[in-house]
Amino acid sequence: MSTATDCPKCGFHNPAPVASCGKCGVIFARYSPEKQRVPAGQVVVSTATISEPFDTIGPVYAVTTNMKGVLDAAARKLGIDLQAVSDSEVMSALVLGDSVANYQAFPIAFAVCVEQLKRQAARLGADAVVGVKMNFDLDRSGVGLMAFTMQLIGTAVRRRQAS
Repeated sequence: MSTATDCPKCGFHNPAPVASCGKCGVIFARYSPEKQRVPAGQVVVSTATISEPFDTIGPVYAVTTNMKGVLDAAARKLGIDLQAVSDSEVMSALVLGDSVANYQAFPIAFAVCVEQLKRQAARLGADAVVGVKMNFDLDRSGVGLMAFTMQLIGTAVRRRQAS
């Protein structure tokens, strides 16, 4: 009596025992869900958990700062086309002592950290990051400019395929 073979990758129901999937072509003996990578852009990042079952892969961590151009360089490297602090804002902060430039940089720092989490998770074979916590430290010791460091930490997970 023959037994059907369900594809572990796409879930296709192959009506008879086969060595590869009739729909997606994956070779069952070579398939390993741990090796399958999700593009970083498809990784879900959430402060909560997810409702579907998942396997925990491990912690992921991201950090950036607005000191010495680190944030702008990280944004450029990750393809985030934003400048955290413009030259006029730096001048304003130095001359007037206002720190508006730093608060405008927070969303950019957050975007940089989220992108770093997604890329780390994707490298680990995860498709989501859950339980994300944020911390940021302010350094008011500079003249006018208030430096900050932002950190995000979460747990990389892989959602289980429906059986």
